[in-house]
Amino acid sequence: MADQFELGRFSESGKPEEQTPFDKQEQQDKLVELRNDETRVVRRLAACRRFAVSVGGSAGNYATFGQNEEVLLRSFAEIVTAHSSADGRYDQLLAQRYHKAGLTNADVQVLHERLQHLEIEEDDDYDEGNN
Repeated sequence: MADQFELGRFSESGKPEEQTPFDKQEQQDKLVELRNDETRVVRRLAACRRFAVSVGGSAGNYATFGQNEEVLLRSFAEIVTAHSSADGRYDQLLAQRYHKAGLTNADVQVLHERLQHLEIEEDDDYDEGNN
C-alpha cells in the first residue's frame, strides 16, 4: 500500500529507536498531507468499514489478526492521528469523513476496540521478547 505509514523504527533488538526532531517533523508533515487529502482518507476509511462489518461477525474482537487486518487498523489509526488536535478543531471534519465512507458510530467503535486489542497484543509480544 503506497500510502501506508510508519509508526516508528525499531532496532535489531526490537527496542524502539529514538526519533530525531527531523523525523518527528517529517511524520507530522505526512499526517498533515493525509488530512488534506480527503479522497485518500475516505477511500481508506471505506476499506476500514468493510473490515469493521466483518469483525462484527462471529469471531468479533477475539479473532486473530491477519496481515491485511493489521494494515487496515494501522491505516485507521493514522487517520485518527492526522485528525487529532488538542482543541478538537478536526473532530467535525473526521466525523464528516466517517459519514462519507459509510462508517457508523458502531463501526468506528469496533475499529477503536480492535485497534486497542492489536496494541495490547503488540505490547505483550514486545514484553515477551525482552524477558
